[in-house]
Order: sequence, then C-alpha cells, then structure tokens
Amino acid sequence: MSPRRRAHLLLPSPLGTVEYDILEDTAYVGPGPRGGLTANPLPFMKAVALLAASEGGYVVRALPGEAVPVVNDRPGEGRRLADGDRIALAQDVMVYREPASRTPAALRQVAAGPPAERKQPRTRKRVTRVRANPWVTAVSLAGALLLLVGLYLVLDRLAGLRADESTTAYVPDPPTVPELRAARLEPPAQAYRQVAQYESDHGDDLDGSLDRYRDFARKFPGSPEADQARARIRELYDRAGAAALTTLEKQIERRVRDGFFSTALKSVRNFERHYGATPSGENVDALRRSIRARARVSLDALLAKIGPLVGTNPRAAHRALLAASPEYPPDLSAEITGLMERAIELMKSRGGPPPEPRDGPRDGPKPVPVAPGMHPRDTPPPPEAGDGPDDVFVEAGAFKQWREAYAELTAGRYRDALKAYSLLLLRYGDSETVKQHRRRIANGRFAAKVGAEGPSGLLSVPCEEKRGRLEVEYGFDDAAVVQRDFTIEQPFPSDRPVTWKPHQGAIRLAGATGLFHVIVWEPDVRIEARVVAEVAHDFGILAVDDRDEFRAVMFNVNNTLFKLKKGSPAHVNQGHLLWFMGQGVWADSDPEFIGYVKIAERTSVKIQNADRLKMELIRDGDVCEGSFHGRTDGVSLKGRVSGDDGGGLGPARVGVFVNTGIIVVEEIKISGKVNMDWFRAYLAQLVDTTRGPED
Repeated sequence: MSPRRRAHLLLPSPLGTVEYDILEDTAYVGPGPRGGLTANPLPFMKAVALLAASEGGYVVRALPGEAVPVVNDRPGEGRRLADGDRIALAQDVMVYREPASRTPAALRQVAAGPPAERKQPRTRKRVTRVRANPWVTAVSLAGALLLLVGLYLVLDRLAGLRADESTTAYVPDPPTVPELRAARLEPPAQAYRQVAQYESDHGDDLDGSLDRYRDFARKFPGSPEADQARARIRELYDRAGAAALTTLEKQIERRVRDGFFSTALKSVRNFERHYGATPSGENVDALRRSIRARARVSLDALLAKIGPLVGTNPRAAHRALLAASPEYPPDLSAEITGLMERAIELMKSRGGPPPEPRDGPRDGPKPVPVAPGMHPRDTPPPPEAGDGPDDVFVEAGAFKQWREAYAELTAGRYRDALKAYSLLLLRYGDSETVKQHRRRIANGRFAAKVGAEGPSGLLSVPCEEKRGRLEVEYGFDDAAVVQRDFTIEQPFPSDRPVTWKPHQGAIRLAGATGLFHVIVWEPDVRIEARVVAEVAHDFGILAVDDRDEFRAVMFNVNNTLFKLKKGSPAHVNQGHLLWFMGQGVWADSDPEFIGYVKIAERTSVKIQNADRLKMELIRDGDVCEGSFHGRTDGVSLKGRVSGDDGGGLGPARVGVFVNTGIIVVEEIKISGKVNMDWFRAYLAQLVDTTRGPED
C-alpha cells in the first residue's frame, strides 16, 4: 500500500477496515449506525471521543460524560498520539496513523478485529455421482452468473448509501470549492456573516436583527463571533430604545391631548421596563413629570369650572363630575372623589343653599359672597377693620380643618377623619399650611385610611376580602410597589449582601435577600410566586415568625449550603428541603446558634438554570406544605412543624428569598387571614406617630 499524505484513522466497520483522512483540526469518533466506528469533523449525536490537533500532531480526549479512551491498553485522556497507537472505544478498536506511513496488514487486522476461526474440514463420504444433463448445467451456470451480478450491484448500492450517510469513506483530496471547505471549518463565522447580511438588507427591522444576534450568541457561546454579536446587540438595543422613545413621545402627546393621563403613564412604565437600561431611559423621569404636570393643570381647570357648583347646586356638580372625561392618575382622581363626596353630603343634609331675598333691606348688611365649593355656613366671618388680607382667613380655615381631622383620628373615628383630611386637601391644597406640612397631613390621612378600611388599607393594589380572608396579587411593572407593600431585608443572619433591582417588569434578587410582605399572617395562609431561576440553587419561600425570637419555616429549592449537625460530622443536605429553623428548634445545637430540623426532603435534583417555575408555600395550623413545578423539575413536600422543644411557628410574615442563588420574581399572590392583634398594634403605633397641627 502506498504511503498516505495525511494523518488518518483505521476504523472497523461491518464491511471491514475503513480508512478516514483527518482533514480538519478535529475528528469526532463514535459508534456507526450499523456497528463499528465512524468519524466526522463536526460533533454528532453518538460521538464519544475527540481527536484534536496539538503541536503538529493529535491528542485524544473523551467527550463530557463519556468513558476515558484507552490507548495501547492504558488510559489515554489528553495523550499525544503516535503512529500505530491503538485506541479502544468500548468494544471497538481504531488505529491512528501518521502522514507518509504505510499501513501494515497486521494493523489493518487489529482494526478489523481477530480473524474468524477456521473450521476443520469434515470427512466426506464417498458417493456415487450421476452425470448431469448438459442443458441443465448451462442453465444453472447462467443463473449463478446473474445472481453474482445482482449481488455485486446490491453491495455497490449499499456502499454508496454508506458513503452518503457517514464520513468514514476514504476521501483522497480536499474539497475543490474553497467556500464549502471554509463553511465546514468555520460554521460560526459563516452564520455570523448571514446574520450581519440580514441586518444590512433589513436596516429598518431592528427587532428581527436583535432576535437573530441573540440566537447566534446562544448557539455559538464562547466563540469570537459571539462576543461581536453581543456588542452588536448592545448597539442595536440602544437604537431600538431611541426609536421607541420617539414613538412614545408621539403617543404621549396624543393621549395627553385627549385626556388619558393614566394611560400615558402606563406607556412610560412599559417603555422603562423594556428600554430603561438604554441611554433613552434617562428621559423617563422627565416624561413622567411632564405628564403629571399637565394632568395637574387639567384637574385644576376642571375643579375651577365645577367647584362653584358644589355649594350652590350639588346635584348638578355631582352629575358634571361623573360626566368628566379625563382619565387622571389615582392620586389626582382622589381629589375628584373627595369633591363628589362633599356634593353627596350636601345633597343628603340640606341640598342647595337657601335662596337670597329679592327685596332685602337697603340699609342692612350685604350678604357675604360664597366661595367656590363652600356652603355659606362654612364661610369665614366678614373681615373687620384692622384685619389683614384675605389669605389670613384661608390659613385659619386650613388650620381649623386640620385640627378637626386630627381630633377625629386620635378619637378613633377613622371614617370621619378620612373625610376631614380629604376636605383639607381639596379646599386648602394651595394654602401655605398644607404646603409646609404636606408630609404630616399625608401620614395622617394614611392612618385614617388604614383605620377605616382595615388591613386592605395598607395595600397599594386592589385586593379582595372573602369569608375573613384577604387575597392580593402583585405584578411588578411598577417597581414602587416594592417600597409600598414589601420590605427588602436579609432573610436570616448572613454576611452576604442584600441585592435587588427592577428587571424588565419584575424584581431580580441576588446575594442573601428576602422580599417580605408587610402584613403579618395567621397560620392559615398560602403564598404563590412565579419566578425565573437564573441560578437555580438556594432559593425559595420563607415564613418568619413575627415574635422577637427568630423562627422560620423555609421551603428551600436545591440546597447547597445549609448543613445538619456541627463540627467535623457536619455535611450539606443536598436536595429540595422543607426546614423548620430557629433558636431552640434543634436540641443538639448551641444556644446562640440557629438550629435546623428537616420537615421533609427529596435528595434528587433535576432543576436547571433559567427554568421558569411556580413556587407555593401553604400553612394550615402546624402543618406546612412547600412545592414547585417547572419545566425541568418539580416537587411537593409536606409535614408537621414542631421543634425539639415542642414549639412551632406563630403568626408570620411571608415572602421569597435567595441565598447565593439568583431569581427574577414576576408575580406574587397571597391569600390568608391577617393577624388582627398585630394589625391593631400597628394601627395604634401609626396613629401615635402621626402629628397634628399643634404638635
């Protein structure tokens, strides 16, 4: 056999030894479709080993999860191959040959396998032969010839099919078309050129170009082209943000002109969720302030137009307010609601003001003009000689109204206090008294609202109360809801930082961070959370006792940190766990340390990064159940909460947490009974910390 010009492999196959030239820097080897071994310059499904170019030669490595290849009866992981080395992959053996080497018959025999045992000839009995008819003999020979021709054609066809579906056939020369060879040697480069060509041909389709660059970066991670794709994604993302900002400004102008201020603010929040990280996101605050300022101007004009009717014709004022078309943000709509309440109150009590006499005494005092939105009974006395300008009476009226509202609040008449605070803001919102003490007045109104509405008054989102249970659901399009209805804190003592930030309409938690609801719940509560597990370990749901002594029930997904026991016998409990932890929970723990007791566990873990899942924690008395369901894994754990000291878990705050994992919280839903002892104490503290006009 003539020497070969390239390094090649001798591969066993059902048809014998097949020689494979290594034309590229890599050769993936694995079982063939009909037995033996096959090779390919690109990865394929059944590949188990890789030959990679190294310093003018080749080394052999096992692919992830496969057995280490054996070279000359010894483990050969990463070994530099020499001419004639025998590489065993499972039951099959291939031979590596250097360029310009001849393949001895012995090596071809090794690759093909040991020869079959030759059977010993059997002793034939002597028989008497009968002479055959010559015509029969001729026909038989012709049939045998046709059979051989058909067998040859079948074998040739099989060899062609084999060459089509496998790369183990001998290729004497490299491809003649340079582009095809470059495409096979550098698939990331070719794919990147296609994506770049699409961007060049479709300059207006930014979203389509972004999607194609993202797909490329996911398909070819670690390649130089992937870094270029990520850089291009950032540039296109900024351009998309600028284009979206231009469209947004036009939408805002149209919606504000039509009076849809709340819808315009929602459009700004939606833009911030998608493009807040781009340079265009810096304009969000200015847009929001502009919309609110124009809404304020529109509301002032509406109140100036309808306000005078409240004192003279409350029924007409009420109808006019109902028919008002502008759509204001909630805080501005509250002023219209307060004015409507005033009109309803006047309709119920005394209707419109008494008619003025047609022929009053000419020498008597003239009637005092009625201020817009006020009844004559509420009109300040006429100024006397020596009094200051009219604003003195405005400030006096504001001070009096505030004192009445604060008196109602401290007396526990919360509904009357809420009305009084609303009238204070409605009537005297422009007074210096309200402007200088707006925060104190807002705190007093909030305390009155909480007292009048109950626990639902603490929440900034709509909720439902059914059969003594409070149900509330949160999305995080508006990140301000976190400051209003949640607390961000460490879930348990830890030296890791508290890390959170808004993330595309959701909340991203990292480090050692807990997102807890503001309400304290009875042991009859259910919390659900929809999250994306970017780093899928050490996260879950936590219920923390509201008492001074730290105790908590933790549903921990893929625990990799918490250990049971202490000292040298301590070991991490791998898996999904439902824990009861706290001081005194575990009898063998030191008094100053937190002890852990397992309620239920599952040691097998299949969850993968980037899985979107639904977590749930249910407390029903002293029974607790934790579960999650995702694309790659799911589990349901249930058990009784009881420490070694016999104690359990009392009323608790609930929320989600991470402890070195990373999750993106998209939605939280809570349903349960509020601990009223806690609520009454919270309300009393809220009222005590509220200051009145004379404090």
